[in-house]
Amino acid sequence: MFMNLKKFNKRFIAGFDHLSFDQRLDLGLNVCKKLFFDYEVYIKSTNCSGDPDFIMDAIGALSHNKAKVVTSGMMESIYEMLEMHLQSLETYVVKHHLEDDVNANCACRALEAVVETYYFLLNDEPQSVCNAVSCLFTNTYQKVLANKAMSNDESDNH
Repeated sequence: MFMNLKKFNKRFIAGFDHLSFDQRLDLGLNVCKKLFFDYEVYIKSTNCSGDPDFIMDAIGALSHNKAKVVTSGMMESIYEMLEMHLQSLETYVVKHHLEDDVNANCACRALEAVVETYYFLLNDEPQSVCNAVSCLFTNTYQKVLANKAMSNDESDNH
């Protein structure tokens, strides 16, 4: 038996409340790793400026932070640079009228997930990890819709 997205979200939130800080960080980190490919492929296949190596290093710094190897000042600097990268990508998408482009949107959400995970790390704001997970769900959902002709009602219950 499959559950729709609404039921899944309810169950996710109920379980999420019981996770520790480290478990939430692990969840955000795993989302970032899963979505990185969406960002990397889009940047490498377009004229959009971006830096997949920096983003991968930023994701790696999240892992190193768990081992307390990276200072909070360094994490704040990376966070600020990530925000600039996201703003630049979003500007590119709007400037080139790519708001309906699935790949462009997936790249933005992949980068947004990294920004959200950093925000969680720096501010201990659990909603940020939920936002990162939402980026993963939305990317998956958009890709399914792009590959199948479904109405909105059908896709909500998919």
